[in-house]
Amino acid sequence: MIALAKKRRIRSFRLCEPLDGSQPGQSIGAIAHRMCQLIWMILHKSVRYEERGPAVSEKSKRARTTRMIRVLKMLGYRVELSGTPA
Repeated sequence: MIALAKKRRIRSFRLCEPLDGSQPGQSIGAIAHRMCQLIWMILHKSVRYEERGPAVSEKSKRARTTRMIRVLKMLGYRVELSGTPA
């Protein structure tokens, strides 16, 4: 499954960006190359493209909350949930 969120594209652009600001074409070329790789993979391997959105972040929030509760209980804290999660 290929998932490419806007934040990941921006983050990968920042990683490719030169520190001194010289040769900005290299970072644009690196992003274009990565996008071409993804497009090739989608077309060649018939992989379904899936944009990550709020549902994924809600799932990860629930998983993180569960992990944090488990760790707190292991440390000896008593955890009581009240209300609906935000």
